[in-house]
Amino acid sequence: MQPSKTHNEITVGILDGNTLMREGLVSLFQYEPGFKCVGSWGDVDEALQSLSINPPNVLLADVKLPEKHGFEMLKRLSANFKDLRIIVTVDCPEERCVVISPNSPFVRSDLTVFETYPAPDDCLQIALKVGAHGVLRKQCSFSCLLQAIKTVNAGQYWMELSTANRLARQYLLTLQGEKTDCRRHSGVSSLTLRERQIVYLISQGKSNKEICRELRLAYSTVKNYVSSILEKLELSDRTQIALYAMEPSQFASDKKAEL
Repeated sequence: MQPSKTHNEITVGILDGNTLMREGLVSLFQYEPGFKCVGSWGDVDEALQSLSINPPNVLLADVKLPEKHGFEMLKRLSANFKDLRIIVTVDCPEERCVVISPNSPFVRSDLTVFETYPAPDDCLQIALKVGAHGVLRKQCSFSCLLQAIKTVNAGQYWMELSTANRLARQYLLTLQGEKTDCRRHSGVSSLTLRERQIVYLISQGKSNKEICRELRLAYSTVKNYVSSILEKLELSDRTQIALYAMEPSQFASDKKAEL
């Protein structure tokens, strides 16, 4: 039998489209001292209705609910429940993330994650901008999840160390970019049509294998193109290519051009 709520318990709600994930977390919380799961939902509207009656201290919210736009969901939750602390959970390995510039048109507030990012997406920093208080990957351990809940419930923000390091690198790259923009602009003119297509696809979050399939090229050929792009733009990795593509629309016509 689940113990009754005590004064120091942190109440938790779970909003996730994966039934197995919801039921698994409910079971884990049932026997975890200091925590109490007060509800789990697979639908946003159902969750909103329940939250208005009995809001938890912390809500774990999956941004990829079926047929729902994650960012719009976060905006609704933040607007309707000012005191609710939200941790966004994502099923995306850190190494697949594509860092984008804060000034990129990809982060326009009127667009949803599904309109701006192909899966797997890097929505962590955007989630924080639209109301989340923490971001966490589903690959994390349960002890890490508990620590995140405690931290967010205490009024602080939470992200995993690998994510924090990556976003810190992004910030430094943005600062460094101000010094190197002049040199790199000259490098753009030296890119071939194919290289411009690949820059565009990288800025869209495509992996080398996905680029191979889309452009019908061999994997080794794509790797050679990426190396050439890095050299011409004086960049060190594909993450910086994505950062450099501040306005990917300039590559759109090249991508669609007849080969």
